[in-house]
Order: sequence, then C-alpha cells, then structure tokens
Amino acid sequence: MELRADTLERLVPDQLDSRDQAGLESLALHLERYEFAARHARAGRAVDLACGVGYGTRLLADRRPDLTEVCGIDVSDAAVCYALDRYAGERVRFEAADAMQWNDDRGFETVVSLETLEHLPKPRQLFASLVRMLLPGAV
Repeated sequence: MELRADTLERLVPDQLDSRDQAGLESLALHLERYEFAARHARAGRAVDLACGVGYGTRLLADRRPDLTEVCGIDVSDAAVCYALDRYAGERVRFEAADAMQWNDDRGFETVVSLETLEHLPKPRQLFASLVRMLLPGAV
C-alpha cells in the first residue's frame, strides 16, 4: 500500500517539502484545530474520526493526560499503518474502518472529526453515527 503524501487531502508532516508553503500552512491550520479540540475535550475516552496519518490523534493524547484512550479511525489502510508505526502508544490506538459504519458501544466523552464532511456523499449519516457514540455530557 502506498501513502500518497503529495496532496493536501492527506497531510503527512514528516514528508512535507519545506518549500511547500501551501502544505505547511495547511498543516499549521490543522494543528491549530487539534489544539482547539484538545482544549475543549472532556476527560475519558476520545475518538478522532478520519484521523489521517494520526498526528492529530497523538496530539490530543499528549495535550490531555486525562484522556484515558484516544482512538484514531481512518478508512485508509496505508494511513492507519503509518499512524501505528509513528503515533500509537499506551493510550493511543488506530483502526482502519469507514467512519460512516464504525461504532464502539462503550461510547466517548469526546468526538473529533476534522475536514471530513466535504468528503462524504451523505454527511448527515455521520452525524447520526456520532450521536450514537456520545456519552451524556460529551463534546
């Protein structure tokens, strides 16, 4: 499986060319969004749907030691393999799955999904799935 890092649809931080201004700006913006999510996360379990190569999932865990588990889910096997090699850890796991169909019956206190909806043919279905995963008081 090949991980295509030559598109802004799949940001791979350690493969960005230092001359790629658009890529660097896109990465900075993405990291800001993950920082925002980390500031507003609730203690407990978190899921990052459409996590890409996993750098944001890892950021959530690093910024919030009160997150007992952070699950990164992405449809791309190659992206998940990359994430497992670089960002998995004691509280961080990754799984290749379709966010539209994936579910975890234990629920989550925090659900994060950045720049996902524009890629879905039926985005409302994702919202229905997210609601099922949320625990009372979740964000």
